[in-house]
Parts: sequence; structure tokens; C-alpha cells
Amino acid sequence: MRSMISAIWIFALFALAGIVFFVQKLSPASELAFRIRSAILSPTRDGAWALILLFLAIIFFPLVVGLDFFLKTDANVLVVIFFLFWLYQWIKIIWNSTEKIP
Repeated sequence: MRSMISAIWIFALFALAGIVFFVQKLSPASELAFRIRSAILSPTRDGAWALILLFLAIIFFPLVVGLDFFLKTDANVLVVIFFLFWLYQWIKIIWNSTEKIP
């Protein structure tokens, strides 16, 4: 059980570190969405897998952390509902960006 909690927090730290790294490197947030979308559409480019893993870490961050705290309570239903809302918003951000893929 203890190693599972450690793995969850390592996953959470990876997601947060990736967000901080890419936000510092890229000026607008829409640039991150554009780069993630282009990485998903062409995963053989350099650095595409890192962006795909960052996207998956961002997507599953609230589910992993929320269920870590609320797994044995009734609040886990709220965590799953929040996760679905989070997932919908991120997919809408990634696929509705206005830039064209080269």
C-alpha cells in the first residue's frame, strides 16, 4: 500500500513538473495545446512522446490524486464526476485550437 501511494505522488509530481516546465518555455497556453495536438496527430516527431505522456499525466491527475484521498468514502463519486468534466474540458481545449497543423 505504501509503495502505491509513493507511485501516485510520483505521477502527480511528474504532471505538475511537466506543466510548470512547458508553461515557462511557452508564452501562451494555446501554444501548449497546439503542440500537444500536433504530437498526438504525428507521434513520430522528436519530443512527441514526452508531450503525449504530459497530456496523459494532466488528464489523469485529478482522478489519481482524488481517488488517493477519497477511495474508501462516498466522495469518490464526486471525484469521478469532476474527472469527466476535467477530461471534457481538456479534450475541448486540445481539439478546438484554431491553429493549423503544418
